[in-house]
Amino acid sequence: MRSYRPGRRAVLEVEGGGPRLYLKVVRPKAVTALRTRHELLAEHVPVPRPLAATADGMLVLSECPGTSLRSQLSRDLPAPSPADLDALLDSLPPALLDLPRRRTHLERVPHFTAVLAGTAVTGKAERAQLDALAATLAQADPGTHPDIAVHGDFYDGQLLCRERQVTGLVDVDTAGPGRRVDEWATLLAHLSVLALHGTAAARRYGARVLDHAEERFARAQLRPRVAAAVLGLATGPFRVQQPWWEEHTRARLQLAAEWAGG
Repeated sequence: MRSYRPGRRAVLEVEGGGPRLYLKVVRPKAVTALRTRHELLAEHVPVPRPLAATADGMLVLSECPGTSLRSQLSRDLPAPSPADLDALLDSLPPALLDLPRRRTHLERVPHFTAVLAGTAVTGKAERAQLDALAATLAQADPGTHPDIAVHGDFYDGQLLCRERQVTGLVDVDTAGPGRRVDEWATLLAHLSVLALHGTAAARRYGARVLDHAEERFARAQLRPRVAAAVLGLATGPFRVQQPWWEEHTRARLQLAAEWAGG
């Protein structure tokens, strides 16, 4: 079992004497669209190729070579440059613009706030801080950014590498129209949360990514988006019942506030 979200999806890794395969199990009505995404993307970027599908929601995918960027950073190994990641994003096909658009992290702040208020944030002082953060993000300048083809959930766990070369891009369920600034904000959010746990290489790499992103996007438009993405990640420790989830949630909320403060 590689991942599991009850009622939504599961990913199984299968070995049995031949090539390693991945079985992605989704809601039956979603399997055709997911296979179409993989077929479309496989002609342009290194995504797993769809090998078979069943009507009850299982998609069989080939293996992509390499290890995750997250694993590379955890072992302090060489990683692709931010420019290489930009080149990968530039390779996403314009045909993705014909697919449904996903809500951005900034648009989902009310949802994240409601989830946290109903689960992990129960004290009055903490709730006041959460509400203040949500109000700050609601007033953030979104800027004007055209819709282009995006991955939709672009972060270190979705990127496979061999040293400095990107060898795979996985979990393309969210690929479609979106804004490039949100791709970088998602990556920065995940790297900054990873750095919370003492991964020095993630902190250094995150600084490189931030320098690269701030050369392309206004700081006042990028950083609130990172804050919103971190806010979404703050719902995770309670959801997966991570040990010491209260402390992890508080740390992520503080991190989101730091990003929102610019």
